[in-house]
Amino acid sequence: MRGNQDFQGAMFSYISLEERVPQSHLLCKLRAVVDALLVTMSNEFEAVGLGLAQELQAQGR
Repeated sequence: MRGNQDFQGAMFSYISLEERVPQSHLLCKLRAVVDALLVTMSNEFEAVGLGLAQELQAQGR
């Protein structure tokens, strides 16, 4: 997904989700597709965020 993926799953479990879900499982393939898609959309997300930030700044928030 976007940004750093600093998971804190170790607080709750000794086994990560990546270790629990077999590499052949559909979720692993789906995650790879979604991650690649989000990378291509990163600039669009940034533009929306900048637009919202400018709008809020103009409103004095």
